[in-house]
Amino acid sequence: MKSLLLFFSLIALPSTSRAGLLFEPYGGYSWGSESVQYSDTYSVTALQGTTAGASVNGSVYGGRAGFLLHGFVILAAEYQAISGKENFTTPATNTNINTWTQKTWFGTFGFQCPNGFRLLASYGWDFEATETSSGAQPLTYKGTAQKFGVGWVLPLNLAINVEYAIYKPTQYTQNAITSPLTNSYSAYNYSAVIGTLSIPIDLFGGDNSRGSTNRHSSGGGGHRN
Repeated sequence: MKSLLLFFSLIALPSTSRAGLLFEPYGGYSWGSESVQYSDTYSVTALQGTTAGASVNGSVYGGRAGFLLHGFVILAAEYQAISGKENFTTPATNTNINTWTQKTWFGTFGFQCPNGFRLLASYGWDFEATETSSGAQPLTYKGTAQKFGVGWVLPLNLAINVEYAIYKPTQYTQNAITSPLTNSYSAYNYSAVIGTLSIPIDLFGGDNSRGSTNRHSSGGGGHRN
């Protein structure tokens, strides 16, 4: 992590006049998949040692704010939230449809070509998801996340983005009691494919993207007499 921060610093320090401010709100949809294996000490005896799966689908909204450095390097902080439903099926073929909300803070690093193609990688240091089911106290997961994405910035300040995210909760809280995730699950996997439309707004330089709002003319003009 320290080497990554040093790398970002080395990029940002030279030629600050070529650093544009980037603001990029977005919205879209997430298609998630969740699979668990219950531990041998799980509170429900019938589920001990068994596996179960779920779909976690819902709307996505958020945005990133940071810098477009040297016209092509993206360095930003990002907030992303998902609000949807968790369709959970246990080995006993019981299906529970729960309300699912989550939020994550990411640090995002990427490259954007002059033709609009972009590659993005993000690390989420603060992932939190809350599962709410009928007749039970909300269950909140906390941990980290990471995601990788590709995108295309269109000429009219609109970008199409597709990301693959992996979420890694390490603890959960229910009834005001926080426990390690391993107390209930011997394995827990949650990932999602996320499609979004975003509006990249580039200010004060960094004008190498197709959708830039801050183009500078390089052509010659007439002479004043």
